[in-house]
Amino acid sequence: MSAVGYYFGKAVASETQIPIGLIDLSIGGAPIEAFIPLPALANHPAYSAKTGSNWLENPALPVWVRERGAQNTAGVSGLPQDVHGPNHPFKPGFAYASGIEPLLRFPIKGLLWYQGESNAQETERVAEYPALCGLMVSELRRLWKNPALPFYFVQLSSIDTLRYKGQLWPQFRDAQRTLPLLIPHSGMAVCSDAGAPHDVHPTNKKVVGERLARWALAATYAKKIVPSGPLPKKAKYKKGEIVVEFFYGKGLHSSDSAPLKGFSLDGETEIFASIRKNKAVIPAFEKPDFLYYGWKPFSDGNLVNREKLPASTFKIKVQ
Repeated sequence: MSAVGYYFGKAVASETQIPIGLIDLSIGGAPIEAFIPLPALANHPAYSAKTGSNWLENPALPVWVRERGAQNTAGVSGLPQDVHGPNHPFKPGFAYASGIEPLLRFPIKGLLWYQGESNAQETERVAEYPALCGLMVSELRRLWKNPALPFYFVQLSSIDTLRYKGQLWPQFRDAQRTLPLLIPHSGMAVCSDAGAPHDVHPTNKKVVGERLARWALAATYAKKIVPSGPLPKKAKYKKGEIVVEFFYGKGLHSSDSAPLKGFSLDGETEIFASIRKNKAVIPAFEKPDFLYYGWKPFSDGNLVNREKLPASTFKIKVQ
């Protein structure tokens, strides 16, 4: 049973007094390609290269996924396989075919998604992730005959790079931030403040499940609850300062009562920032192209809103 799912269900049931049933399909390390129907990948002009050959040797798939898959299947006799290679939970389309397709006649209320680490280690895989996620959701909505099926997901947390290849996690978290713009009826739980420096699986599952529940309670059950921490709306440069407006930005403050941390003009160098009238204000001698926040694998950004929900990692154009 998913601990995140448990705390999600507990929070929703407690607030609505409606029993919540959960179906768990947890596969450690599985890439998103495993959860997308194989025909959807094969027929897509941008992703057909992920099919048609042995997935263990296919450069269109994440490197680590192929390496671990080769280790898992080496020397195993009698393993079922086809033109796409041996069956394995990481194989494109396999998690869908074995774990989701049998459930399509079962009515569901929505989808929860907490995945991404295996697609976050190469620039090409990071860049394609939003569109792949959009393809997955559109296919599942089509198959369940519900174009408005809710999709609530968890943004990757924080991790250091000493024991894990997390160098691209800021870019990946920012790519995830754009998903609600691409996928209607979706919402993102930010958990960068709940990460573990050297563990890809942070142990604080409670806060993750409860933040997912906020989206369901607000958007699916119409409860008057703020679903998210601050999400950047726009950044404008005027008279020597950058002013950032946020969605869900009421009551902005630092989580630890210390000065704001996490802002940068180049993605590397920390800069001073303050709060003024529910906006972040950053002094700058000239207009930069972009403004960054939380742009570290292990983010130390401390911007939160009135509900103490953390701001998302972001990179946005300065107007």
